[in-house]
Amino acid sequence: DFSILVKDIKGKDFFLIYSKSPEDIRKLEPFGNAIQIEENTILFWRKEEMGISIPSEFQKKRLSKDSITKFLRAPPKIEFSEGGVRENEIIPLIIDEVSEDNLVYLIDTLQNFQTRYASTKNCEDAGDFIYSYLKNLGLETYFQPFSFRGHSSRNVIAEKKGKTNPEDIFIICAHYDSTSNIPTIFAPGADDNASGTSAVLESARILVKYPLDFTVRFICFSAEEWGLYGSSAYASSARDKNEKIVGVLNFDMIAYSDKLPEDLEIIVNQNSEWLAERTIQASKTYYDYPIRKIVSSSFLYSDHASFWQKGYDAFCAIEDNPIRNPYYHTTYDTLNTLNIDFLKSVVKLGLATLSDLSQPIRPDYPETPKGLRAKYVVYKSLFNSVKNIYISWNRVEGAMGYNVYRTTISHLNYKRLNLTPVLNNFFEDKNLKTGISYYYVVTALDSSGKESNYSQEVGVFEKGNSEDKFFLFYSPKVLNDDKNF
Repeated sequence: DFSILVKDIKGKDFFLIYSKSPEDIRKLEPFGNAIQIEENTILFWRKEEMGISIPSEFQKKRLSKDSITKFLRAPPKIEFSEGGVRENEIIPLIIDEVSEDNLVYLIDTLQNFQTRYASTKNCEDAGDFIYSYLKNLGLETYFQPFSFRGHSSRNVIAEKKGKTNPEDIFIICAHYDSTSNIPTIFAPGADDNASGTSAVLESARILVKYPLDFTVRFICFSAEEWGLYGSSAYASSARDKNEKIVGVLNFDMIAYSDKLPEDLEIIVNQNSEWLAERTIQASKTYYDYPIRKIVSSSFLYSDHASFWQKGYDAFCAIEDNPIRNPYYHTTYDTLNTLNIDFLKSVVKLGLATLSDLSQPIRPDYPETPKGLRAKYVVYKSLFNSVKNIYISWNRVEGAMGYNVYRTTISHLNYKRLNLTPVLNNFFEDKNLKTGISYYYVVTALDSSGKESNYSQEVGVFEKGNSEDKFFLFYSPKVLNDDKNF
């Protein structure tokens, strides 16, 4: 069942607003139209030309007028794993480099702009600082300008290109703009969100010197507090270019603790749940820290939601939901109210997860295999059908053999298929159930038994109607011949 709430959307801006009490409707009515649509969610709208004057105390997410139906897909059934991820001995060295002093310096510098409210010169000055910081690390850095509500601002983007498969992209991001009850004058925004911005910049400082298999982008968004305008501009551009963004790690308010020990909340939609699970597994392997996973497609109040809107997987890491920081969106959100030990732990955990996903390349190990490709055949009888999947990859110089791993959940819980090393650069996976998607990665082994990082993942999906006898799917490029089979 559904109800039509508004028939004519032309010339109107719509927002979802997080509601803490029944009184919130009354507080919003002087500013526009408000309808309670769920227990903690209000739909609010007003005419576009009236501008934005939603009270700063409210969390809000501007709704896009684009249809999301083309990005909807059945969420995977997550099989939870008690273990951690496959260990890479470089990652503990990476997270040990997180500097409390540098985190404090970054937050102090950002709050000293007095305000970073998008539309002010101070916000643009803060963007210049972030740009210079990332550029001076030696990263390819650029601005992405965008317009909103008669104003303009800029996202700041830096990239570390992957060595093996640079087309696979992982993003760590945060918004750098701030707000308060007097936003154009004083909005220090230490927790919201200099804390998340410091996580992005500190991760960039550390990862810049480590070669990685996959590309990492470090992004600081503007105009989040106005309604996710910066991240919406970025995610729309990425989708228009059909970029292969595999996962997005968004950090928003990660330094205030209302109680000890403070856990970290990881909020995902169902399609992104694997990202939360990978974070939990990385925690078990590299940095044990309490995590509370929340699966909620309704939590749309930070920049991760812009990626959900465009069909990308993303999480939001936040100290508490609902927000318990009493200084939220006030002039008292300053460095002296923060728990820097908590912040440092969150940055270490986030950096461990990002490193695990992007895969630091270890010296004196076999190269990560490239060119993984797959095809499959379905064999049908009157009462049954089975699927055989054939995968192949480019040979790795000096490799003495290979391991092949499979999962039914993309990027999660790989299981090795071969009992002994595969000596050729191809493998046949037989008698599989039809109607199920399978995902594969391959590793290379040298004569001493050292094993490379996982290859780029290839997914195998059935296409065609039920009468078809033969199906072909290859990702990420089209397979033109059978010479490797």
